[in-house]
Amino acid sequence: MTEPPIETFEESLRGLVECQLPRLFAVMQVYRENEDAWVAAWGMQFDDGKVEVTSVDGARRLRLGSLRLAACSFRRDPDISARLVWADPDYEPTEPAEPALAG
Repeated sequence: MTEPPIETFEESLRGLVECQLPRLFAVMQVYRENEDAWVAAWGMQFDDGKVEVTSVDGARRLRLGSLRLAACSFRRDPDISARLVWADPDYEPTEPAEPALAG
């Protein structure tokens, strides 16, 4: 059996990576009615809908079943809500995020 040329194998590897690429997002904490905001955490959503999130200070690492839980985990009090911002602005998640993430 002959091995495929390196270029063909590298293209196959690239295709596998692109098919399984997780989607990167930031969990933003928002103070009151958009008076201030900051990145509280970074997360990845996988093809199966599962989410992994790490706070910016590294103190919290979460494995969650949905985007809704990712945002809910970073709400602090009535004055601080949380929302997701996708790193790729063209990405449209299958799970509706906005209604679930209302502060």
